[in-house]
Parts: sequence; structure tokens; C-alpha cells
Amino acid sequence: MEPLPSLQEHLAVYNIRCFGDQPAYESWAEQQLGHRWRQRLDAAYGCLHARSLSREDVRKTFDCSSHTKIAQVNLSGIFPTVFGVGDAIGKLIQDRKRVLDLGCNIGHLTTWYALTDADRHVTAVDFSPPCVHAARVKARKLGLTNVDFEVGDVEACDLTGTYDAVVESSCLKYVNDIGKVLRHLSSLLEPQGILVTTTLGESYQYDVDSLLRSSGLVGVGMHSGDFHYLGQRLGYFVLVARKQAASCAQEYWDPCPYWSHPASSQVILVGA
Repeated sequence: MEPLPSLQEHLAVYNIRCFGDQPAYESWAEQQLGHRWRQRLDAAYGCLHARSLSREDVRKTFDCSSHTKIAQVNLSGIFPTVFGVGDAIGKLIQDRKRVLDLGCNIGHLTTWYALTDADRHVTAVDFSPPCVHAARVKARKLGLTNVDFEVGDVEACDLTGTYDAVVESSCLKYVNDIGKVLRHLSSLLEPQGILVTTTLGESYQYDVDSLLRSSGLVGVGMHSGDFHYLGQRLGYFVLVARKQAASCAQEYWDPCPYWSHPASSQVILVGA
């Protein structure tokens, strides 16, 4: 049996690359997308920075960004974040055999979760049909049989099945009623299942403790049993939650400061 590739090697299969400096990245990006590469990226992703976005605006953005070279350039531009989040989630779902991956994009991390455990089945959902198509094509080329990609919108709250882990990387930031969506996701979790999210970890607009409680969830902590943030590069934090236990005492909910530590895996910088 061949040894498993590292996460960085896996991302390289998607031509998602890590560069030692900005000029090297920009030179490579121009090779991929042409002289007006920044304009191409802005056209694909620019509206995500708008103050008010409709779900249709977001969907169209990701439809456009599913183009292979656009996705490669964008994801390479945020490589430390992509790597850090994928590495953290991969470790947190060890021994989890039924995983739901929300907002899978082109499947670059979904296939990593499937590749690292042949006994695991990963169901991945994205509301962009072109992204799902690109993800399916790549998974077939990788020979993976333990992953399925489906077109679906988490905000519709019509996902089915039961899972021992539900994971997402920033897709919940685009939903209008996050409390409703979290309650739905809680209903999909098995009794010992976990929700792994970067959306709540990176946002300060929510009373996260109250939001989790009202959704039937509770943060998983190192000592107090409350929040568990795993520090990642570029300010990303991964929050882990599980279903509430009926016997939890009130003091269980007392908030505690988040903690962080550097990502454990080393990223090897490569040139163009």
C-alpha cells in the first residue's frame, strides 16, 4: 500500500500551491490567468465584499469561481488558511466515519477527509452546481469511492441523514438565519456527533454561547467543557460543538476565554 500524501501534497494535486513570497505568487497567477489576473479574480470574488448580498449573488460568485484556474489562483492566494483549516478539521474528525461537509467548493478538502480514512464516508454539499461538478470530476480522477457530492443549500434546512461529524469552513457566514440552520444541523448529529465550524470561530457578531444553547448545542472545551477554539493562521479559529446533555448544570455554560496555539503541521514554502 502506498503511503498517504501529506495535505500539502494533496492540495498540490489541485494545483493549489504555497509560495514563499508575494512576487512569486503574482508571477505564477499571471501565468495561470493572464496579464489581467487580478481583474479576473475581482470579477469572480469581488461581490463577496459587498455590504448586502443575496443568496443568489453568493451562488453566482461561486459558480464563476469554480473555473479550475480561477479556483487554483484564489486558493493558492490564501494557502495558509486553506492548509490550516484542513489540517485542523482533519485531526478533529479522526475516527469519525460519517461526515457531512458543508460548502465543499471544488472538493479540495472534502477529498482529503475521504482519502485519510478509507472506512469513512463523506457527503459533501454545495449550492453551486459548477462547484459540485468540478468536485465530482476530481474525485473520480483520484479514484475515491467513499465520497459523494450533492447540490444543496444548507439554508433550506432540508438535508437528510445522520452523521457523527458535520464540518464547514465559512459557508455559514452567508446564511440569513444562522440559528435556524444550527438547529437543523444539530438534528443531523448522532448523540455523540460533533459540529466543526470556522464561521462562529471567526465572527464576533454573535453571542456564541447563547446561539449554541438555543440550537441544542454546546461548545466542547479543554477543561471547563465550554468553548474550544483551535488557533489557526490568518486569524481563523475552529470551534467544536456537540449536542447538549440534558443533565448539564447551569455553570457548565459559563463563558471562558478562547485559547489558541500555532498550527502543528509545517508548511513547506515552494517557489513558482
